[in-house]
Amino acid sequence: MAEQRAIQFDVLKGIAILLVVLGHIYRTSLHCRYSAVEDIIYIVHMPLFVLVSGYFTQRMPSWTKHGIYSYWKGKILRLLLPLLFIAELHSIISSGEVGLPLQSMVGAYWFTYALFLIFGVFYFVQAGLSLLFIPLKKKQYNQCIYDRLYTIGLLLSIIVIEALITYLYTLNSRLCNGLVLYKVAHLYKYLILGHLIGRYPTFNKMLQSEGVGAIGFMGFSVLYIIKSFGYTFPQQETLLALLGLAFIYSIVHQITASTYSESLNRESKIIPMLSYLGQVSLPIYFIHYFFLPDLSLLSSYDNLLSHTPLNQFAFQSLLGLLTSCIVLIPTLLLVSITRTNKYLRFYLYGEPLPSNIK
Repeated sequence: MAEQRAIQFDVLKGIAILLVVLGHIYRTSLHCRYSAVEDIIYIVHMPLFVLVSGYFTQRMPSWTKHGIYSYWKGKILRLLLPLLFIAELHSIISSGEVGLPLQSMVGAYWFTYALFLIFGVFYFVQAGLSLLFIPLKKKQYNQCIYDRLYTIGLLLSIIVIEALITYLYTLNSRLCNGLVLYKVAHLYKYLILGHLIGRYPTFNKMLQSEGVGAIGFMGFSVLYIIKSFGYTFPQQETLLALLGLAFIYSIVHQITASTYSESLNRESKIIPMLSYLGQVSLPIYFIHYFFLPDLSLLSSYDNLLSHTPLNQFAFQSLLGLLTSCIVLIPTLLLVSITRTNKYLRFYLYGEPLPSNIK
């Protein structure tokens, strides 16, 4: 069961990184004038990444000196250290200039920097809730009450963090934009969602059901059609993302659960492929920028299909998938080569060094 769960989340990460590559192809390589495919991808791809990250935060941090040091050391090495090398190298190659470290971090590679900030916010929220409810936690018979108050506190923290960041923007919007705090406000809620999925097995099982998957698909389709007609309402993007995540989460569980059986496992090639992409999703994210081609000339063919939306959708989907294969082949090759060296794994991707050479 644990192995099946590991495969499921590797597949989720694999889907997320594939959507990231596709999204960057549409926005950076193809320069399509409008793409429903791109729009749908950008609704769900980063929330999916953050949700998966949140799932693995079930374990409460240790509040000892060693625990605090280990937590922050791990996050800095995993999320920020690679940006000092890869983000700077990308800046030099793409613009011919050496950028400031923070400027390189919040450019093309803003996500890992924003994820670091999100983890930081979550860490301090957990610390605050632990201090607030510590008398309840010490008494075993109050564990149920503690769990409920802890969950309520996490949900309230979403509102508080968004309100706080909104207030900070009134003080200095330029600085807040430079620190990508709007991304933190947007994505923090999905880390909380992933955390709650991992913390409560009943909630997790409910989201894995086929009924929730059907509701997610139908709800997303209806709301996206409403959006395409120009009708908007508050939190529309959030609701779309949640419905899309519900569908993806459910369908991935159904597929991995069936292919995990011996009878189907030998026949399925898609699941192992997505699982591998998930296992190296962070290295792919760092490296794929170097292989994004300029295919703006192909946008003229896209314009020829402007009066046939269905053909346009099909053309953009096929073109995006084909180009993503072209990008992923050299990306995976370079990732595989560099990960054979333990020092390159450490400095480029933040993967821990073997304990005997630390």
